[in-house]
Amino acid sequence: MVDSSVGGKTAVDIPAGKNLVGAFHPPRAVIADTRVLATLPPRELRAGLAEVVKYGALGDAAFFDWLQQNAEALVAGVDGVLSEAIARSCRHKAAIVERDPATRPRAAMR
Repeated sequence: MVDSSVGGKTAVDIPAGKNLVGAFHPPRAVIADTRVLATLPPRELRAGLAEVVKYGALGDAAFFDWLQQNAEALVAGVDGVLSEAIARSCRHKAAIVERDPATRPRAAMR
């Protein structure tokens, strides 16, 4: 809900390599229905949370602190906490993408 929802970068794999053909089309809006997260196996939820933590580690110390304070609720899948984490992560990624819709500043996000 975070990584692929903002930025508009789409790509497909071809025989010559992964993600070699693609385009940039930024979304007009991002709608995240966090209720579907309850259907995920715990491992998949944790994988998504790793993306969220990345945005805290990329320079938003207050968000990183918030993530630490709410770690148990995030792993437990508490909806309000997940919604806040997703919204803040999307805003952070949108700010990075807005500076340059291509990939140059995104190297930090990999």
